[in-house]
Amino acid sequence: MKAYFAHFAFRSITTADFAAYLDEHLLRTDAALAAKVPLAEWLYKPGLPGVAPTFRAQAFEAVERQAKTWSNGAIAAKDLKTEAWSTQEWLHFLEELPKALTATRMTELDDAFGLTKRTNAEVIFQWLLLSVRHGYEPAAPRLEEFLTAQGRRKFLKPLYEELVKTPAGKEQARRIYAKARPTYHPIAVATIDAILDPPATN
Repeated sequence: MKAYFAHFAFRSITTADFAAYLDEHLLRTDAALAAKVPLAEWLYKPGLPGVAPTFRAQAFEAVERQAKTWSNGAIAAKDLKTEAWSTQEWLHFLEELPKALTATRMTELDDAFGLTKRTNAEVIFQWLLLSVRHGYEPAAPRLEEFLTAQGRRKFLKPLYEELVKTPAGKEQARRIYAKARPTYHPIAVATIDAILDPPATN
């Protein structure tokens, strides 16, 4: 590795340069290794090669079990073991929830974990997306606060796209956007303009 970085220091290389260097300094000198590494498959074909290692995310599997247990009604939200969860575990939990959630179920989660009050941008974004999708009205003020304070397209675009799926949501989106638009970056403005007022197509 040190030799590789030293050889190509301070210049750009192509995929062909990389492949040639790898072949000359590693694969050509080790026939057994070369046989195990389908270089063309790694470099030029879509997806992961069949020889790619697979990994188990035990922490995520534990989150999935808890999400399923709560979704099935076997445990109350307040009894879920979430104290040591990282941001990624919270995101995975929220993404694993059922596609349809009632206001009662959303309220149960919110009461147990204060999700509407979260300040972590990733977690509150995912929760607000669920709130819009499931019509969870108690999160509406937090949604407006988030959309008027946040300028990142990765958060703005999905939320506005979800809002405009219903007439009431589109009206809410227009009202919030009228307030927030002057504060957004021009690229974000172009994106949201297209969502709320898509250009006419022939």
